[in-house]
Amino acid sequence: MRWESQIRVSDSPLRSLKYMLRLQAGSKDNVGVAGQLPANILEGLLCHRSHEARASGLSILVTSPSTTKPYALETLRLLEKHLPSFYEDVDPRIRYDVLGHSRNIIRRLHNSIDILRKETLRVSKKSKNKEPASGSTDSLPTTEQVTPGDIQKNIEVTETMSPLETLRRHEKFIEWYAKFLKEELAPTASYQRHITSLRTMAYFLKSGLAKRDEASITSWPASLLIDSTWFRSVLDLLMDPYDDVRETAASLIMLLQHNGSMSGPPAHINGLHITP
Repeated sequence: MRWESQIRVSDSPLRSLKYMLRLQAGSKDNVGVAGQLPANILEGLLCHRSHEARASGLSILVTSPSTTKPYALETLRLLEKHLPSFYEDVDPRIRYDVLGHSRNIIRRLHNSIDILRKETLRVSKKSKNKEPASGSTDSLPTTEQVTPGDIQKNIEVTETMSPLETLRRHEKFIEWYAKFLKEELAPTASYQRHITSLRTMAYFLKSGLAKRDEASITSWPASLLIDSTWFRSVLDLLMDPYDDVRETAASLIMLLQHNGSMSGPPAHINGLHITP
């Protein structure tokens, strides 16, 4: 009997979780568990009242042996829908776990976008050099000339979508992610939302998505996060009553300064013309 037949829509999320953990522990191939599960099972876990079930659901959703394979479109949809609830969780263990997952999400987004851009460029060049043929041109070409090589395997999760379409969807997700993180800095937001988003921003600024140089900070996607509104919000949090919020906010500003100096506001922040 296939393991999928053991999980029914009517099963409780915790019972489904047991089957998924058994599968994850016994899996020998290079395929993430999330890609093998019905979306309603994962969503049931992400919405569950049990903290353990929700945390396990998020872990299963984003964990993969490959750090370069693009996310499935359904995974991105579920992240956009359910990730915000993890940032406001009152349980510090849940927030600690989600920070680890956020760091891995950012790393995988950077790697997969790099792969997709290379593949999109390769397909574009090959289509220009190739004479029109009577056969179908929808299928993706082989990748024997691409190093490190496994680009086609990395993008197979997108099924019928082209590398360009998949790239655009991942870029759209990063736009959503940056906007979400900035909104979490609102003065009326809770301590949990402030500290979790600030620490995630630190991962973002230290990642390949936003290298610590002026040219990179003013370019996409770092520019989605770093602007005058963001800078003023971070400055406001320097006066927050919680020590760790103040310290993390200060560390973000120092990331943008040359040689870690706090002598003045970064002049290259988009839209920042005067000192707040």
